[in-house]
Amino acid sequence: MAGPSQRRRSRRNCTAGRTVLGPQLAGAAGGVRETRSRSTVASVTSSQPFGAAADFKLSITQALADQLAERLQPLCSAPLSEDSLEHVENRPGVYKLFLRDQRVYVGKASRSLPTRLRKHARKLSGRTGMLLEKVSFVCLYVDEDLEAAAPETLLIKKYRGTGGAPWNTNGFGNNDPGRHRDTSEIAANHFDAVYPINLGATVELTPRAWRIDELLADVKRKLPYNLRYERVTTAARHNHQVVVDVETAAQSVRQLAWLILGALPVGWQLTALPGYMILYKETLDYETALAWWRSAPTGVIETTGPAHTSPPAGDQTTQSGEEPEDGDGPEAT
Repeated sequence: MAGPSQRRRSRRNCTAGRTVLGPQLAGAAGGVRETRSRSTVASVTSSQPFGAAADFKLSITQALADQLAERLQPLCSAPLSEDSLEHVENRPGVYKLFLRDQRVYVGKASRSLPTRLRKHARKLSGRTGMLLEKVSFVCLYVDEDLEAAAPETLLIKKYRGTGGAPWNTNGFGNNDPGRHRDTSEIAANHFDAVYPINLGATVELTPRAWRIDELLADVKRKLPYNLRYERVTTAARHNHQVVVDVETAAQSVRQLAWLILGALPVGWQLTALPGYMILYKETLDYETALAWWRSAPTGVIETTGPAHTSPPAGDQTTQSGEEPEDGDGPEAT
Protein backbone atom coordinates (compact mmCIF):
# COMPACT_ATOMS: atom_id res chain seq x y z
CA MET A 1 0.00 0.00 0.00
CA ALA A 2 1.14 3.56 -0.56
CA GLY A 3 2.94 5.21 2.33
CA PRO A 4 1.54 8.11 4.33
CA SER A 5 3.82 10.56 2.57
CA GLN A 6 2.12 9.80 -0.72
CA ARG A 7 -1.18 11.34 0.37
CA ARG A 8 -0.29 13.79 3.16
CA ARG A 9 0.20 17.10 1.48
CA SER A 10 -1.03 20.62 2.12
CA ARG A 11 -3.92 22.01 0.13
CA ARG A 12 -1.69 25.04 -0.51
CA ASN A 13 0.69 22.85 -2.48
CA CYS A 14 -1.97 21.63 -4.92
CA THR A 15 -1.29 22.52 -8.54
CA ALA A 16 -3.18 22.22 -11.78
CA GLY A 17 -1.94 19.34 -13.91
CA ARG A 18 -0.59 19.92 -17.40
CA THR A 19 2.30 18.11 -19.02
CA VAL A 20 3.81 18.74 -22.43
CA LEU A 21 6.19 15.85 -22.93
CA GLY A 22 8.42 17.04 -25.77
CA PRO A 23 10.02 20.21 -24.33
CA GLN A 24 10.20 18.85 -20.78
CA LEU A 25 11.87 15.65 -21.89
CA ALA A 26 14.44 17.60 -23.91
CA GLY A 27 15.18 19.78 -20.90
CA ALA A 28 15.66 16.81 -18.61
CA ALA A 29 17.94 15.04 -21.03
CA GLY A 30 20.03 18.15 -21.49
CA GLY A 31 20.80 18.43 -17.79
CA VAL A 32 22.68 15.23 -17.14
CA ARG A 33 25.96 15.73 -18.94
CA GLU A 34 27.77 17.28 -16.01
CA THR A 35 25.46 16.63 -13.00
CA ARG A 36 22.94 14.01 -11.91
CA SER A 37 19.31 15.23 -11.83
CA ARG A 38 16.36 13.58 -10.11
CA SER A 39 15.22 12.26 -13.49
CA THR A 40 18.14 10.09 -14.51
CA VAL A 41 18.21 9.86 -18.28
CA ALA A 42 21.77 8.70 -18.85
CA SER A 43 24.58 6.96 -17.04
CA VAL A 44 28.23 6.53 -17.81
CA THR A 45 30.01 3.46 -16.51
CA SER A 46 33.49 2.13 -17.03
CA SER A 47 34.31 -1.54 -16.66
CA GLN A 48 37.54 -1.34 -18.60
CA PRO A 49 41.01 -0.63 -17.26
CA PHE A 50 41.52 1.93 -20.02
CA GLY A 51 40.20 5.12 -18.43
CA ALA A 52 39.63 6.94 -21.70
CA ALA A 53 36.67 4.66 -22.73
CA ALA A 54 33.29 3.99 -21.12
CA ASP A 55 29.75 2.66 -21.80
CA PHE A 56 26.85 5.09 -22.26
CA LYS A 57 23.19 4.10 -21.58
CA LEU A 58 20.36 6.48 -22.38
CA SER A 59 17.13 6.08 -20.34
CA ILE A 60 14.55 8.40 -21.83
CA THR A 61 11.69 6.26 -20.55
CA GLN A 62 12.97 6.55 -16.99
CA ALA A 63 13.11 10.32 -17.37
CA LEU A 64 9.55 10.36 -18.67
CA ALA A 65 8.30 8.20 -15.78
CA ASP A 66 10.08 10.42 -13.26
CA GLN A 67 8.63 13.59 -14.75
CA LEU A 68 5.10 12.23 -14.79
CA ALA A 69 5.34 11.01 -11.20
CA GLU A 70 6.83 14.30 -10.02
CA ARG A 71 4.08 16.28 -11.75
CA LEU A 72 1.33 14.06 -10.30
CA GLN A 73 2.72 14.04 -6.75
CA PRO A 74 1.66 17.55 -5.61
CA LEU A 75 -1.85 17.34 -7.06
CA CYS A 76 -4.72 17.16 -4.56
CA SER A 77 -7.17 14.40 -5.38
CA ALA A 78 -10.81 15.20 -6.14
CA PRO A 79 -13.84 12.93 -5.58
CA LEU A 80 -14.74 10.76 -8.56
CA SER A 81 -18.05 12.57 -8.93
CA GLU A 82 -19.87 14.44 -11.67
CA ASP A 83 -19.24 17.73 -9.89
CA SER A 84 -15.49 17.14 -10.13
CA LEU A 85 -15.52 15.74 -13.65
CA GLU A 86 -17.30 18.81 -14.99
CA HIS A 87 -14.06 20.70 -14.32
CA VAL A 88 -11.84 18.23 -16.22
CA GLU A 89 -11.06 19.34 -19.76
CA ASN A 90 -12.00 17.10 -22.67
CA ARG A 91 -8.39 16.22 -23.47
CA PRO A 92 -6.15 13.14 -23.43
CA GLY A 93 -3.98 12.40 -20.44
CA VAL A 94 -3.00 10.08 -17.60
CA TYR A 95 -4.68 9.67 -14.23
CA LYS A 96 -4.55 7.86 -10.90
CA LEU A 97 -7.45 6.48 -8.90
CA PHE A 98 -7.40 6.30 -5.11
CA LEU A 99 -9.57 4.25 -2.76
CA ARG A 100 -9.61 5.64 0.78
CA ASP A 101 -6.56 7.77 -0.12
CA GLN A 102 -4.53 4.78 -1.31
CA ARG A 103 -3.43 4.56 -4.94
CA VAL A 104 -5.18 1.64 -6.68
CA TYR A 105 -5.12 2.31 -10.43
CA VAL A 106 -3.09 4.15 -13.07
CA GLY A 107 -4.61 4.73 -16.48
CA LYS A 108 -4.59 6.85 -19.60
CA ALA A 109 -7.23 8.27 -21.90
CA SER A 110 -6.20 8.63 -25.53
CA ARG A 111 -9.01 11.06 -26.33
CA SER A 112 -10.95 12.27 -23.28
CA LEU A 113 -10.11 12.14 -19.58
CA PRO A 114 -13.65 12.94 -18.36
CA THR A 115 -15.14 10.23 -20.60
CA ARG A 116 -12.75 7.63 -19.24
CA LEU A 117 -13.21 8.69 -15.63
CA ARG A 118 -17.01 8.69 -15.98
CA LYS A 119 -16.79 5.13 -17.26
CA HIS A 120 -14.90 4.15 -14.10
CA ALA A 121 -17.38 6.00 -11.88
CA ARG A 122 -20.31 4.23 -13.52
CA LYS A 123 -18.68 0.82 -13.10
CA LEU A 124 -17.80 1.39 -9.45
CA SER A 125 -21.30 2.67 -8.65
CA GLY A 126 -22.75 -0.75 -9.45
CA ARG A 127 -20.52 -2.84 -7.20
CA THR A 128 -21.27 -4.45 -3.85
CA GLY A 129 -18.91 -3.36 -1.08
CA MET A 130 -17.74 -0.29 -2.98
CA LEU A 131 -18.39 3.23 -1.72
CA LEU A 132 -17.95 5.58 -4.67
CA GLU A 133 -17.58 8.56 -2.35
CA LYS A 134 -14.34 6.96 -1.09
CA VAL A 135 -12.83 6.98 -4.61
CA SER A 136 -10.87 9.99 -5.83
CA PHE A 137 -8.55 10.87 -8.71
CA VAL A 138 -5.81 13.12 -10.01
CA CYS A 139 -4.94 13.60 -13.67
CA LEU A 140 -2.51 15.23 -16.07
CA TYR A 141 -3.28 16.56 -19.52
CA VAL A 142 -0.62 15.16 -21.82
CA ASP A 143 -0.30 16.81 -25.21
CA GLU A 144 2.08 14.45 -27.00
CA ASP A 145 1.49 11.09 -28.69
CA LEU A 146 0.35 8.74 -25.90
CA GLU A 147 0.34 5.56 -27.93
CA ALA A 148 4.09 5.65 -28.52
CA ALA A 149 5.05 6.79 -25.02
CA ALA A 150 2.70 4.49 -23.03
CA PRO A 151 2.98 6.77 -19.97
CA GLU A 152 0.60 4.69 -17.83
CA THR A 153 2.85 1.64 -18.23
CA LEU A 154 5.88 3.67 -17.19
CA LEU A 155 4.06 4.91 -14.09
CA ILE A 156 2.85 1.43 -13.14
CA LYS A 157 6.44 0.16 -13.26
CA LYS A 158 7.69 3.14 -11.28
CA TYR A 159 5.14 2.61 -8.51
CA ARG A 160 5.94 -1.07 -8.00
CA GLY A 161 8.25 -0.36 -5.12
CA THR A 162 5.90 2.06 -3.35
CA GLY A 163 2.62 0.18 -3.03
CA GLY A 164 1.99 -0.40 -6.73
CA ALA A 165 -1.41 0.00 -8.36
CA PRO A 166 -3.29 -3.19 -7.43
CA TRP A 167 -6.31 -2.67 -9.68
CA ASN A 168 -4.02 -2.67 -12.71
CA THR A 169 -3.34 -6.35 -12.10
CA ASN A 170 -6.60 -7.69 -10.64
CA GLY A 171 -8.99 -7.35 -13.58
CA PHE A 172 -10.53 -3.96 -12.82
CA GLY A 173 -9.99 -2.63 -16.34
CA ASN A 174 -11.24 -5.73 -18.13
CA ASN A 175 -14.15 -5.52 -20.55
CA ASP A 176 -16.65 -8.28 -21.32
CA PRO A 177 -14.51 -11.42 -21.90
CA GLY A 178 -17.05 -12.87 -24.35
CA ARG A 179 -19.29 -15.91 -24.43
CA HIS A 180 -16.43 -18.45 -24.39
CA ARG A 181 -15.33 -17.25 -20.93
CA ASP A 182 -18.71 -17.24 -19.17
CA THR A 183 -18.05 -20.58 -17.45
CA SER A 184 -14.50 -19.71 -16.35
CA GLU A 185 -13.78 -19.34 -12.65
CA ILE A 186 -12.17 -16.16 -11.43
CA ALA A 187 -9.57 -15.87 -8.69
CA ALA A 188 -10.68 -14.95 -5.18
CA ASN A 189 -8.67 -11.72 -5.38
CA HIS A 190 -10.04 -10.72 -8.80
CA PHE A 191 -11.80 -7.34 -8.79
CA ASP A 192 -15.15 -8.93 -9.69
CA ALA A 193 -14.85 -11.42 -6.82
CA VAL A 194 -13.96 -8.74 -4.27
CA TYR A 195 -16.55 -6.26 -5.58
CA PRO A 196 -19.27 -8.25 -7.38
CA ILE A 197 -22.11 -6.56 -9.25
CA ASN A 198 -24.94 -5.18 -7.15
CA LEU A 199 -28.22 -6.91 -7.97
CA GLY A 200 -30.05 -4.23 -6.02
CA ALA A 201 -29.00 -1.56 -8.53
CA THR A 202 -31.95 0.46 -9.85
CA VAL A 203 -32.70 1.35 -13.46
CA GLU A 204 -35.04 4.21 -14.37
CA LEU A 205 -37.45 3.24 -17.18
CA THR A 206 -40.40 4.91 -18.88
CA PRO A 207 -43.60 3.20 -17.71
CA ARG A 208 -45.23 1.82 -20.88
CA ALA A 209 -45.53 -1.30 -22.99
CA TRP A 210 -42.10 -2.45 -24.17
CA ARG A 211 -41.00 -5.04 -26.67
CA ILE A 212 -38.43 -7.29 -24.97
CA ASP A 213 -35.65 -6.36 -27.41
CA GLU A 214 -36.27 -2.63 -26.84
CA LEU A 215 -36.38 -3.12 -23.08
CA LEU A 216 -33.14 -5.12 -23.05
CA ALA A 217 -31.37 -2.45 -25.11
CA ASP A 218 -32.52 0.32 -22.76
CA VAL A 219 -31.56 -1.64 -19.64
CA LYS A 220 -28.14 -2.39 -21.15
CA ARG A 221 -27.51 1.33 -21.71
CA LYS A 222 -28.48 2.24 -18.15
CA LEU A 223 -27.02 -0.57 -16.05
CA PRO A 224 -23.73 0.21 -14.27
CA TYR A 225 -22.37 -3.12 -15.57
CA ASN A 226 -22.65 -5.03 -18.79
CA LEU A 227 -25.67 -7.03 -19.92
CA ARG A 228 -24.99 -9.36 -22.83
CA TYR A 229 -27.90 -11.20 -24.41
CA GLU A 230 -28.71 -13.54 -27.27
CA ARG A 231 -30.00 -11.50 -30.17
CA VAL A 232 -29.39 -12.99 -33.64
CA THR A 233 -30.66 -16.56 -33.32
CA THR A 234 -34.09 -17.47 -34.63
CA ALA A 235 -35.40 -18.01 -31.09
CA ALA A 236 -34.10 -14.62 -29.97
CA ARG A 237 -35.50 -12.71 -32.93
CA HIS A 238 -38.88 -14.31 -32.39
CA ASN A 239 -39.09 -14.28 -28.59
CA HIS A 240 -37.79 -10.73 -28.23
CA GLN A 241 -40.86 -9.41 -30.03
CA VAL A 242 -42.91 -10.26 -26.94
CA VAL A 243 -44.43 -7.18 -25.26
CA VAL A 244 -44.20 -6.56 -21.52
CA ASP A 245 -45.75 -3.77 -19.44
CA VAL A 246 -43.45 -1.69 -17.25
CA GLU A 247 -45.72 -0.13 -14.64
CA THR A 248 -43.23 1.74 -12.42
CA ALA A 249 -40.23 3.83 -13.44
CA ALA A 250 -37.67 2.61 -10.87
CA GLN A 251 -36.89 -1.06 -11.35
CA SER A 252 -34.25 -3.03 -9.48
CA VAL A 253 -32.25 -5.65 -11.35
CA ARG A 254 -34.08 -8.41 -9.49
CA GLN A 255 -37.46 -6.91 -10.41
CA LEU A 256 -36.41 -6.66 -14.05
CA ALA A 257 -35.28 -10.28 -14.00
CA TRP A 258 -38.71 -11.44 -12.92
CA LEU A 259 -40.44 -9.10 -15.36
CA ILE A 260 -38.38 -10.16 -18.41
CA LEU A 261 -38.23 -13.89 -17.66
CA GLY A 262 -41.94 -13.88 -16.86
CA ALA A 263 -42.67 -12.63 -20.37
CA LEU A 264 -40.29 -14.96 -22.25
CA PRO A 265 -41.19 -18.52 -23.23
CA VAL A 266 -39.92 -21.53 -21.28
CA GLY A 267 -36.21 -22.20 -21.64
CA TRP A 268 -34.66 -18.75 -21.18
CA GLN A 269 -32.15 -18.02 -18.41
CA LEU A 270 -30.78 -14.74 -17.04
CA THR A 271 -27.54 -15.24 -15.12
CA ALA A 272 -25.73 -12.82 -12.83
CA LEU A 273 -22.00 -13.55 -13.02
CA PRO A 274 -19.58 -11.71 -10.69
CA GLY A 275 -18.85 -8.92 -13.18
CA TYR A 276 -21.77 -8.85 -15.64
CA MET A 277 -25.11 -10.42 -16.63
CA ILE A 278 -26.07 -12.68 -19.54
CA LEU A 279 -29.39 -13.76 -21.05
CA TYR A 280 -29.52 -16.87 -23.24
CA LYS A 281 -31.91 -19.66 -24.16
CA GLU A 282 -30.23 -22.30 -22.04
CA THR A 283 -30.42 -24.25 -18.79
CA LEU A 284 -26.99 -24.17 -17.21
CA ASP A 285 -25.76 -24.05 -13.62
CA TYR A 286 -22.84 -21.60 -13.60
CA GLU A 287 -20.32 -22.36 -10.85
CA THR A 288 -19.32 -18.69 -10.51
CA ALA A 289 -22.84 -17.23 -10.71
CA LEU A 290 -24.29 -15.01 -8.01
CA ALA A 291 -27.81 -16.00 -9.10
CA TRP A 292 -29.89 -17.02 -12.10
CA TRP A 293 -33.52 -16.78 -13.15
CA ARG A 294 -35.24 -19.30 -15.44
CA SER A 295 -38.52 -19.21 -17.29
CA ALA A 296 -40.25 -22.49 -16.40
CA PRO A 297 -43.74 -23.96 -16.98
CA THR A 298 -44.65 -22.99 -13.42
CA GLY A 299 -43.31 -19.44 -13.76
CA VAL A 300 -40.00 -17.76 -13.00
CA ILE A 301 -37.57 -19.67 -10.79
CA GLU A 302 -34.81 -17.72 -9.00
CA THR A 303 -31.77 -19.62 -7.73
CA THR A 304 -28.86 -18.37 -5.65
CA GLY A 305 -25.63 -19.36 -7.37
CA PRO A 306 -22.62 -21.04 -5.74
CA ALA A 307 -20.34 -18.05 -6.56
CA HIS A 308 -17.26 -20.27 -6.59
CA THR A 309 -13.83 -18.72 -7.05
CA SER A 310 -10.39 -20.21 -7.63
CA PRO A 311 -7.45 -19.61 -5.25
CA PRO A 312 -5.93 -16.10 -5.27
CA ALA A 313 -3.73 -15.45 -8.26
CA GLY A 314 -0.95 -13.05 -9.17
CA ASP A 315 -1.27 -10.62 -12.07
CA GLN A 316 -4.57 -11.47 -13.74
CA THR A 317 -4.39 -9.11 -16.67
CA THR A 318 -1.91 -7.00 -18.54
CA GLN A 319 -0.74 -3.94 -16.66
CA SER A 320 -1.97 -1.48 -19.26
CA GLY A 321 -4.11 1.24 -17.77
CA GLU A 322 -6.12 1.83 -20.92
CA GLU A 323 -9.36 0.24 -22.06
CA PRO A 324 -11.18 0.83 -25.35
CA GLU A 325 -12.74 4.27 -25.22
CA ASP A 326 -16.17 3.01 -26.18
CA GLY A 327 -18.13 -0.22 -26.10
CA ASP A 328 -18.29 -3.19 -23.79
CA GLY A 329 -15.89 -5.51 -25.54
CA PRO A 330 -16.87 -8.48 -27.68
CA GLU A 331 -20.55 -9.22 -28.09
CA ALA A 332 -21.47 -12.90 -28.20
CA THR A 333 -24.67 -13.90 -29.92
